[in-house]
Amino acid sequence: MMLLLKGSVILLLVASYTTSISGGTQTRWAGINSYYLYSCNNSIQVEALNNIRAAGLKVVRVFLLSTEGEGSIPACQDTPTPDVEPITVGEYNDTILERLDDFLAAASARGIKVTIALHDRWSLGCFRSDAYQKKYNLPVVNCKTDQRDNNPTNFYTNGRKDFMARIEHILTYKSRHVNMPLGMWKDALFSVEPENEAFGDANISEENSDWMCNMSSVIRGKLAKEVLVTTGGGGIGRDVGTPKQFVRAKQLAECPYIDVISLHSYYTPDEISNLITGYATAIQGTGTRLILQEWGAKGVNSTAQAELFTITADIAANHGVPQMHWELQPSNLPHKSTQFGISPPSPAPSPGPQRVRTPDGKGWISQCDDHSCPTEVWVTALYPAAQNAALQPSKDNWPEIWGCERDADCSYNGHCMDGECVCGPAWYGPTCAALRLLPAPKENGYQHENMSSWGGSIVQDQSGTYHMFASQITEGCGLDAWSTNSEIIRATSDSPVGPYQFAEVVVNRFAHEPNVIFTGGSNVSKVMLLGTMYPTPPQGFVNCTKHTKYTRIANTSTKIRDPVPKNTYLWTADTPEGIAKAERQLAIDAKIWDSDPLHNDAICDTNAAAAVVNDGSIVGLWRKCETDHLHTVPHTFKASDGGNGVTYKPNISVNVPYIAHAAAEDPMVYTQIHTTGDNTSTTILHAILHDEQITRCADAPVGCWPGGRHAFSDDGGNTWNYSPFDAYNGTVQYDNGDLEIYYLRARPHMLLDSIGNIIALSNGLRPHKDSEYVFTLVQPVNTDKNV
Repeated sequence: MMLLLKGSVILLLVASYTTSISGGTQTRWAGINSYYLYSCNNSIQVEALNNIRAAGLKVVRVFLLSTEGEGSIPACQDTPTPDVEPITVGEYNDTILERLDDFLAAASARGIKVTIALHDRWSLGCFRSDAYQKKYNLPVVNCKTDQRDNNPTNFYTNGRKDFMARIEHILTYKSRHVNMPLGMWKDALFSVEPENEAFGDANISEENSDWMCNMSSVIRGKLAKEVLVTTGGGGIGRDVGTPKQFVRAKQLAECPYIDVISLHSYYTPDEISNLITGYATAIQGTGTRLILQEWGAKGVNSTAQAELFTITADIAANHGVPQMHWELQPSNLPHKSTQFGISPPSPAPSPGPQRVRTPDGKGWISQCDDHSCPTEVWVTALYPAAQNAALQPSKDNWPEIWGCERDADCSYNGHCMDGECVCGPAWYGPTCAALRLLPAPKENGYQHENMSSWGGSIVQDQSGTYHMFASQITEGCGLDAWSTNSEIIRATSDSPVGPYQFAEVVVNRFAHEPNVIFTGGSNVSKVMLLGTMYPTPPQGFVNCTKHTKYTRIANTSTKIRDPVPKNTYLWTADTPEGIAKAERQLAIDAKIWDSDPLHNDAICDTNAAAAVVNDGSIVGLWRKCETDHLHTVPHTFKASDGGNGVTYKPNISVNVPYIAHAAAEDPMVYTQIHTTGDNTSTTILHAILHDEQITRCADAPVGCWPGGRHAFSDDGGNTWNYSPFDAYNGTVQYDNGDLEIYYLRARPHMLLDSIGNIIALSNGLRPHKDSEYVFTLVQPVNTDKNV
């Protein structure tokens, strides 16, 4: 918390979208298809699920089918999985259900729900042939060219009893993880559907028109009430593309056992828009919901593909409909992958339908080969679409996705009331994890004309003056010279948002990443500030030509990067002005704490930040290099006496969980007292971090990610929960009406008042990719409880 200093001691520890939605379930969401993911080995599943969670995707869809023989998946050849009825209908092999059970556990642990198609229509002699094809003597054809010759009518007419038995066997299988039937696992399942694309490209006779409703009734009888029944794109048959498809959709929606109509389309964005309109109109008044469950996007290159993805995702957004893209591919497939394991396409035809009919109308012609198929989309499109979905209105309520049971489901930034999150004034979104930022004054923060700065940590003294401790980069240099030219300065302002004026150099170069450690409340005895330094001054520094805002400076290519530890040090003083004269203490020895043998040179700075929890002890986060690309994961540390660097101890085993790829950096930690509905109060640890898991600046093909995420711990830092979507992004609205989209927005710090209310957010901002000049922004946060 920010506090008024009354004879306090200051400890300096240096690691030298707005919307009207306040919470609730009536926001959209996004998901992804990865139909065979449960059959892959554990490392592939973990990579995929971590990336699904990192993207903010809430649902992953799988099919139960064989991945052996003709159904073999190149990415998962080491773990072939037989169908639940591998040879003979009615004779079950539970290997697939064991793997599904493990997959559901892994997904639910990450806050991801699963849609399960209990069968695949295209296994009936089309792209593969299963036990039902054999028993009901269905024609086997090459579905790439003769799809309409694959007539599955005999299965839908005479196989009902067999298929009902399959449904019952799957949904009553007892999970080893939760000791209940799979169908009752409401925390893991989003929906169950009889079949993927039932009746796909086949005629639906009057006799079989009730098949979907009939099978759905069996499913509903084995499901928890919170789990939905979806149609899996089925029940339309050969009427796809004709006006009768809307009649079919209405018939399905009128079935009392079907909750959601699932639209599948691989046509152009305009055609998809028309389909959504037609389906929504057809099912209006039935109480049945609609999702765009399968769709694809492609282009002549990855940029064009991403643009088309964004267009279609925006169309779904404008209709208020959730969307699930086809599909996520594991990154071990034989083509280049992005951080999501989603592959950019090879050159493909111009944007348009992903597949077209053969001239005779019987089959389909793919518009791309197996590895360039434009269902693998760059993170530039997928990630923002998933993030935005969580913060935009929906035509339907989705309590299965966003419903809450306790205040932790609202990130302790709000309260769970009647199954919905009611957010505090500073937050919005279905889990109260997005900051409600207000327009910033054009003159704000710390914007020195000839000096770059990179984020500031702010405290207010007893006279009302605000003091910002910021990283300033000397010799006219920009951000690229931070590792040699950064120094810690103090700047002051009469306003929390600034503008701040330079007061003094607090710690000479090299010193970086200042973080005030707050003790909470105005009657405290200490406040602390953390930052990074080398044990000894660097051997050299960069001398750059002076520059003007928003122009690239010269001579940064000669920057010096000493391979010595960037330790975290601690300073204490009675006043903000006293920090410059305080003696430093070693708090974190990077060489020891970051003990990965790969990084014995410890060029990864520890990025430490902390808050006092009780009696002078502190809990904080520091980052540890985890991979050979210097991607970092925040871990917990504790100190029995925040003012004594000797007591600082790392906890390697406790980290912010499931932060995929490049993880996160730049934590700021603070505490708040949370009062529940029964007036019970508890101290919650919160953190705001630069979300670096999607793209790391050092190696990302699309540049740095400008967003930040909220995390919290309700057990004193022993476990942390990371938000499924970002608290802010690179867009800044100014009070003169200007809207700026910045290339990078990092080094987040919350500014809190004396009782712990958030009043502003500060960040380091890089205007664009070619700009070396960076500055420190302070943007106000809503404090009006009536907004």
